[in-house]
Amino acid sequence: WAADHQACDGRVAMYGFSYQAMTQLLALAGAVRAGTKLPDAIAPVMGAWTISDDWAADGGCFRLAGGLGWAIQM
Repeated sequence: WAADHQACDGRVAMYGFSYQAMTQLLALAGAVRAGTKLPDAIAPVMGAWTISDDWAADGGCFRLAGGLGWAIQM
């Protein structure tokens, strides 16, 4: 949608740490899966290898301390 926005020349680049790093990778995967335009550049920094194992859960249990720390920063 960003590439098609009237204020955009069609080029899309993304940058971000942590959660924003993961959204870049998910946007890339979604574009590949849908066969739509890929981002022209991404720069994910400090993203988790897998959200469920490295971020939100530990052994299948929600990692409350990590979630609280992130929420406090926000």
